[in-house]
Amino acid sequence: MLRDLAIDDLWTFVTFVMWPDVALQHFHEPLHRPICEWIGVDDKGARRLLLIPRQHRKTMIVTVAQAVWRIVRDPNVRIILVSALDDTAQQFTQMIKRQFQYNEHFLRVFPEFRVGKNSQFGRTYDFTHPLRTNYDLIDPTFRSFYLGAPVAGRRCDILIADDPIEKRHVTTPEQADKSLKDFNDLLPILDKSGKYDQIFVIGTRWAFNDIYGALLGESRGEESTVNLEGAKRFESMVRHCLEDKDGKPDFNNGDPILPNIFDRTSLLQVLEDYRTDVKRGEEDWWKQYMNVCISPSGRKFEPEWFDAWIPRLPAGIVFSAILCDSANKDEQVLMRGDYTVALAVHFDTYGHLYVTDGIRSDKLRAADLSRELTAMAQRSATTHGIALTNFVREKVGEDTFFAWVRSEFNRQRMPITVFPLQLRGQGKKVVRIIEALQHPLQGRQIHFVYGFDHKLHDVLLNEATHIGSWTHDDAIDCLSLAFHPDIRVKPSEAKSVEWKMPYNARVKQLSTLDTVPAAFIQDMKQPAKPEPRWAVRGYATPEPSHGAFSLRDPRDIDPSTGKFVVDQ
Repeated sequence: MLRDLAIDDLWTFVTFVMWPDVALQHFHEPLHRPICEWIGVDDKGARRLLLIPRQHRKTMIVTVAQAVWRIVRDPNVRIILVSALDDTAQQFTQMIKRQFQYNEHFLRVFPEFRVGKNSQFGRTYDFTHPLRTNYDLIDPTFRSFYLGAPVAGRRCDILIADDPIEKRHVTTPEQADKSLKDFNDLLPILDKSGKYDQIFVIGTRWAFNDIYGALLGESRGEESTVNLEGAKRFESMVRHCLEDKDGKPDFNNGDPILPNIFDRTSLLQVLEDYRTDVKRGEEDWWKQYMNVCISPSGRKFEPEWFDAWIPRLPAGIVFSAILCDSANKDEQVLMRGDYTVALAVHFDTYGHLYVTDGIRSDKLRAADLSRELTAMAQRSATTHGIALTNFVREKVGEDTFFAWVRSEFNRQRMPITVFPLQLRGQGKKVVRIIEALQHPLQGRQIHFVYGFDHKLHDVLLNEATHIGSWTHDDAIDCLSLAFHPDIRVKPSEAKSVEWKMPYNARVKQLSTLDTVPAAFIQDMKQPAKPEPRWAVRGYATPEPSHGAFSLRDPRDIDPSTGKFVVDQ
């Protein structure tokens, strides 16, 4: 009777046949029984994805127990198992072979499947069980190899992918795409004419652009060039080490899903171990145990901070520039590696930043980029009536790119002032970006003007909300240049608030007009100009009603004394 129950039910096979002596210690029925019922299906063409935290016994059930169970039910079955590493693939083969030689609990119920302990049983990566009756099959009963190994000429009825990727497979977009391509190469080896045609994928998350994201139907980012092949959709089951009653991840109030192994105290200790490990960090714990690619506490930018669109550029603009984070392709492979990003930005008198235009490309050479920058400046002049006469970029050694920009602007008879910024020595780039942009974005001090490219806006949003885990941060790094100390000097106290333009010898510098009120009055008697110099200088005082800063009106000066009324 036990034989019949075990053949029909994978959970019974696991707990009463394979490992009855340790079932209570290693398994938890509310967690593992539904997994067994979900995996142990006979549906032809089944496509199942199981994401479950590390060390939650997924390999024992889905890989080892299921493979043995399938062979017991049908000795002619052909199973292929794929793992991330060659060593792991070997270990899986040896582990499953040992069940037929040394697992006395299993062999007591199914003695006919016993293989002699001293007999030659298979090879390093595969074996064929002696009870196979269809000798026309070329492929063995079980075979394992690593993801990316040659698959030509191989066939199987059931494909099991147990942790097919690791961290190195998602380090760059190219590696993530390659791993998905290697997974796509596995699909044709399934025998569609048989009674199985089944794929079971189990693992834990590594990144937003990993294989599991593709199987879940999630976006793998703009850099992705490979899509999941095959018309059949994967059904998924995603579990988290701490869940609420609805099965959703809940770090604060959730219950452990495997309490006999990992209670809350144990999980928090594992989290602490990850935090103190410089090679892993807290983010990896959230991926590996909570199956969440971004930890809520670790996310430095919220998506709603970027929902700051305005219909037009306001008045009172005091500084406009082109920000550039370049990755010229003159000596690099086109459409590979980093992206070149340029943004047209404007500061107003209140310290708010407005983004009006931008480009992002991974195939621009220096000459092409120079022409794009002049076109951006021309668009700003015609659309907003403001010329972009400042160019801001990181200074990298003896960079000749600034000379190329000057040359192209001079050729177009357009003024340009370049500001090379020193970024080296300012700490880790991620930290620098967070320190520059977190406060202005949260305070809704960065706005996007209608007409700005929505795709580039989405890139900025995605790079910010995934900063530290995405492989590209070119766009958000470019935006952070607007808040570099050499571009905007923030005062230490409210009384000294003023805009300070970056120093450049060719630009007329502020003089006594800033410090001598009488000279300021004389200057105001000059004919009106399109942009009054006092507005650029930005005499500012706190505005108690709304906490922002407003320019001092020249009418606040007493002509008889030459002093500000508020200073008398």
